[in-house]
Amino acid sequence: GELEKINAATAEIERFLKGGDGMEVCKFNVPDGAIGSVIGKGGSNISKLEEDFEGVRVNVGRDSNVISIRGPEDLVKQCRSRLVITIATARVSDTIELTPTQKGNLSSSDIIKRVAGITSTSIALNEDSIVIRGISNDVRDAKSLLNEHLVGVYRGYLDLEASQCKRVKNTLAKDSAHF
Repeated sequence: GELEKINAATAEIERFLKGGDGMEVCKFNVPDGAIGSVIGKGGSNISKLEEDFEGVRVNVGRDSNVISIRGPEDLVKQCRSRLVITIATARVSDTIELTPTQKGNLSSSDIIKRVAGITSTSIALNEDSIVIRGISNDVRDAKSLLNEHLVGVYRGYLDLEASQCKRVKNTLAKDSAHF
């Protein structure tokens, strides 16, 4: 009796933590500037998600921007879609610190105007920094383009679904020459 109850409880906890048997676990990182939009005042947006998708639990790491969604598979996917939309439309700002030389280079070129036009962001050149404001992904793209101009290295980002991550890992295991 007792051992069976312990085994059943352990199996239920495993299913909750790792998914399986109709349950899903989805984790992803939220950009710094968008975490407030995801959580909401006093956790109101998280509570609303859990109310709208009954049976789903949404957790945000205390010391990280990792969000975990757990629950029935179809509801987790719907909840994740809503969160992705929230993140994609969150208004954020980011700052790039500048050296005097970098500021001079930016002041004498039209790169800020071009990047702002390409990315639909607002970019302000201050005494020792650039402040970029706009939608989350646009700000990230603008920062990458400006950093490319400043240091000569472009660092782009690619957001992948969990299934895509598995394919990349499998490809790397077979032949890492592609990366």
